Amino acid sequence: MNGTATARSHAWGAALALGLIASACAATPGESPSVGTPSAPPTATSEPATPSADVSPLTDWSVATGQAALGRATLSGIVAGGPGLVAIGAVQPPAGEPAVALFVSPDGLSWSQLAVPLGFTSWLAGPGSLAAGPSGVVAIGSVRDAETGAWSASPWLSADGQEWRPADPQAGLGGIIVTGASATSERFVAVGCRALETVCLGLVALLSRDGLAWTRVPDLPGAEGLPQGVAAGGQGLVAWGNDCVDVCGVVHVLLWTSTDGTAWAVVPSAPELEEAAFAAVAAWSGGFVAVGSEGHRDELTGESSSAAAWVSTDGRSWTRARDADAFEGATLNGVLASGGLLFAVGSVVDGDFTRAAMWTSADGLTWRRAPDTDAFDRGTMTRAAVGPAGLVAIGSVGTADVSRPAVWAGPLPAVP
Repeated sequence: MNGTATARSHAWGAALALGLIASACAATPGESPSVGTPSAPPTATSEPATPSADVSPLTDWSVATGQAALGRATLSGIVAGGPGLVAIGAVQPPAGEPAVALFVSPDGLSWSQLAVPLGFTSWLAGPGSLAAGPSGVVAIGSVRDAETGAWSASPWLSADGQEWRPADPQAGLGGIIVTGASATSERFVAVGCRALETVCLGLVALLSRDGLAWTRVPDLPGAEGLPQGVAAGGQGLVAWGNDCVDVCGVVHVLLWTSTDGTAWAVVPSAPELEEAAFAAVAAWSGGFVAVGSEGHRDELTGESSSAAAWVSTDGRSWTRARDADAFEGATLNGVLASGGLLFAVGSVVDGDFTRAAMWTSADGLTWRRAPDTDAFDRGTMTRAAVGPAGLVAIGSVGTADVSRPAVWAGPLPAVP
């Protein structure tokens, strides 16, 4: 197997600083000219004529912690693929800086760490770095050349989740930090930003039909801000990010849409997304669903944002979920759709600690928290996927000072 270039340095610390600078310095997106000719956005998003039915509760959870394969990894992303599930994260060796690690599981409870190919140790990855598509699973991140300091996208492909092949060096991958990936029925789509000297701004999109040969879409003129992920579905694609204002006291969401990934349009700022910050976006049969937070955060006054969810039919006009009570004391980190249902994962405040939590919805507007169990004690769920045995969520258990990786698995609830 060919490795990546030898003159590449570890990128985690530098990328974190770069991301913070980009968030603080990104310009507020205006109504910039769009590429292509997307349809005009509707003036409002209509709500369902009838309320959604209750979703059967999730009560039977198993949690895997303390496995030698997971070690002290920080799990950040998970998709269905390979032998069942593929997860990505970072491991901290006894000496040195964290390195990217890949894990596979047939059921979400028994995990194996893969022998990481040469190059992954100097590879930057995030929660959206994995995408399952027509030719297998893609892991796409970024590497930085130790001599020149230049960033470039670094895609890898696996047909079975076990053996990984790097894409050959190719034009169009330079100067990019990749922040997220997804897949349609025909191609993989990755998004990121232009890596400048001290900032990373503007939407960059990459397309691939096989996960190895990638094409860079012409950069969108006037689009500033830091993309953080992309969701693909029957209604097209939505790339999203968040822009800091007043040193992150106020955050507002940034959105781009595309029908097929070849042409993108900036979504103008809208009142319904004022002070909204998206943590994750997923495509579903009704369009798109997002989870995150809303409100002003001020450490001096103690004012804090509140968890929230939104739905959209087209990625351009969004409606906030009605029942905020379901998210009281919550932090929402991830969302996915399966079998006509929506699942949000995160945590709730439990005294001085947190408890892992999951919410379900049939329409994205009315949410119901799954019953609490002992398996959620001192936990935080960050991302989730549907594997052969049902729902699987990744995260951690412990405290802010000492924690270890955790994976929860449970059966999919029936649709009433």
